[in-house]
Amino acid sequence: MSNVNAIIGFDKWTGQFIFEAGGRAWDPDRPVTNLGSMPLYRVGQTASGNVADTSFIARSPTPVPVGLLAFVGHDADGDDTFDIELFADFDMHEPVQAILGEEFWPIVYDRSALPFEHESFWTGKLSARQRAKKRTPVRPVWLPTPVMVQAIRVTMRRDRPAVGPFRIRMFEICLGHQVSINPSFGMSYGFNFRTTALQAACGHKEFNRLPKAPTWKGTIDYLPTDEARQRMHDANEEYDLDTPFLFFPFPSRKVDWLRMCNFVRNVDPTPFRIVTDEYDEVPFSFEGVL
Repeated sequence: MSNVNAIIGFDKWTGQFIFEAGGRAWDPDRPVTNLGSMPLYRVGQTASGNVADTSFIARSPTPVPVGLLAFVGHDADGDDTFDIELFADFDMHEPVQAILGEEFWPIVYDRSALPFEHESFWTGKLSARQRAKKRTPVRPVWLPTPVMVQAIRVTMRRDRPAVGPFRIRMFEICLGHQVSINPSFGMSYGFNFRTTALQAACGHKEFNRLPKAPTWKGTIDYLPTDEARQRMHDANEEYDLDTPFLFFPFPSRKVDWLRMCNFVRNVDPTPFRIVTDEYDEVPFSFEGVL
């Protein structure tokens, strides 16, 4: 697969995986099964911050090709890490790949972008202040070459176990369709600001700050007809406006992974357009799930 083109989280397997504790039991009021189901406010919470309590296993009845995973809405601290082990069989006797010692919060700043006085200048990471403002952080894990998987074991490690348990809203599992042609120049991205304001007669304003969803809108101008119809058109029909999936543009820019990879839904997609006999124009409009 290319390391440049955008990845969209089709086909989505999360719903067919069965989640269970990998060590001791999770919080009975916030069970590990919540990691595989919507809505996102149904979090899963480990029993403690000790590594004996902070693992989980996800198993599928049948093997599926997996190329993209993500922790959605986690509360990991700045130096916390995770291991992901992928198995070809249900009983986890046939390992196929392992991702070990990865950080939940990798580097997101190049020093050239920051003044010397900035709190993140020396680490390149988001500060505790910045992390606290992230309502639904997404930590993607990308496998450039998909592998057939039937079971996944995840171990999360607190740098300071005394901080307490992990909380996670979703662990997304999908194949990941990497488009053969990237979205065209002019693609817009930003936020859907929902904060409201009330202004007094004197001019003073009071604000009710509400969470803001990241947004993406653009077109893929010359997508081969087969891909446009057999992947993108069919996915719009399957996922509609209610089913969330991952959108992962610019995978080659690891420094942007945490700010650009989002868990999104379609927002009233407009019709495709036939460009030539062999190519279609595919519009997209995505909004992040909060």
